[in-house]
Amino acid sequence: MKWFRRILFALILIILLCLAAYVVSPKSNAGEMGIHLTDADDIYAECKNTLDIFAVGNSNLFAAMTPMQLWEDYGYTSYAAGESNQMIYRSYFLLKSLIDKHKPKLCILETDVVFQYRSTASDLQSIISEYISEDFPLFEYHNRWKKLTERDFTTVPSHNRPNVLKGYEYVTYSNPYTGGEYMNETENIESFHKIQKFFLDKITELCKENDIELLLIDVPSSKSWSYEKHNAIQDYADENGLKFIDFNINRDSFGIDWNTDTRDGGWHMNHSGAVKVTEYLGKFLDENYHLPDHRGEYGFEQWANDLAEYKKTIGE
Repeated sequence: MKWFRRILFALILIILLCLAAYVVSPKSNAGEMGIHLTDADDIYAECKNTLDIFAVGNSNLFAAMTPMQLWEDYGYTSYAAGESNQMIYRSYFLLKSLIDKHKPKLCILETDVVFQYRSTASDLQSIISEYISEDFPLFEYHNRWKKLTERDFTTVPSHNRPNVLKGYEYVTYSNPYTGGEYMNETENIESFHKIQKFFLDKITELCKENDIELLLIDVPSSKSWSYEKHNAIQDYADENGLKFIDFNINRDSFGIDWNTDTRDGGWHMNHSGAVKVTEYLGKFLDENYHLPDHRGEYGFEQWANDLAEYKKTIGE
């Protein structure tokens, strides 16, 4: 009978953990509900099977890619799921969580995340937390117990607040970059940390397993990028048969002006820079991929509404 009691205890414990996870999980993707990193998590509010392009990366991504511009120009449905200081293992888990819901045709990886490294101990702790949080939200949101309301016991969790900017961060002010040329050609190659390389490979494998094309990019950033990093990513792209756009190499071809197109002295693009980056990206996608144009298509009416709201936001 001991084995029976042990099994019964284990089942009761699992049921209690599931119920606790249900209660503490935010009931919407609104910031006041306690959800973490709301702009990236707003992607879960998008209707099922409506996203063809899923982009992941750090703040460089959400400052430089404006998905509604891609929608207006090409009818592409995309989302810039960038987060400040996003680590590449977070990029992997975000992509993994979206595949079943949207089955994207293209994943864009902003490669600055490949070189973001804290310490082995800190990274391993975060990775373990990501694995656990996949199946047990209780561990991610356990601190919400202090703010629980009646709604947490009666409402099913859902992501019901769409983000009309689709992850993009709209900033108009400029703070020029006044330094010299930072992309000085060299044969030196930046090294990958083992954990970051492991998850770069995991993203590549995940895309291949799910018939998702993977595009590597790096947007203009005089502060976080270098020719050594370019060489490392270019070698990886060549070894794995991937396309790579380094916007730091091609700046003249799409007119980046460091006097007007950066918000913070060269770290990130402002809206002027984002428009130029996205225009170049859209042309590249149009020329190199077979992505559907959903404008006027049944089931995508919300994108037309979001475009109208987006234009109000940017003053057009």
